[in-house]
Amino acid sequence: MTTYPGRASHSVSSRKPTEVFDLEQMLTYKVSLLYSRLALTTSRQLANQFDLALREWRVLALLGKAQPISASALVARSPLDKASVSRAVTNLEERGLVSAEPDPDDGRVRMLRLTRAGERLCERIAPLSVERHRALLSALTPGEQKTLFRALDKLLARANELLEESRTPAGSGRS
Repeated sequence: MTTYPGRASHSVSSRKPTEVFDLEQMLTYKVSLLYSRLALTTSRQLANQFDLALREWRVLALLGKAQPISASALVARSPLDKASVSRAVTNLEERGLVSAEPDPDDGRVRMLRLTRAGERLCERIAPLSVERHRALLSALTPGEQKTLFRALDKLLARANELLEESRTPAGSGRS
């Protein structure tokens, strides 16, 4: 009999406690639901006030933190895939918010940076992002916030381990 994380029940065949699958109690489901709600709210605000997509804001914000940077490095630092980063960079370049120049060490790679207009836009959006962050966290006490972020760091580290393990072919000898 297959068991699933969730609420305990009893198996008729073995009379041992087993767990019943309950999607709404799964961590991945709850995190996905939270992300969806937050992304929708943020997307609406960015579109209405700045004519930006969420992926474009993420690229701008990441560039504001570390530049110049390649598109592949942006992919590695964000939850965005290669195609999303590429579309965002193209749109941001067309709007004059991002510039690209060849990497002096590898001419095939384009190094991205904010233009002055991109910097000004980041300066306008960042405080709104910080305010959304504070508004969400206001549901928790300072101690709960600290605990949450410690737990999220642990879960992210474990998720990265599981991702790496999934890349290892079965029977490769890695233990």
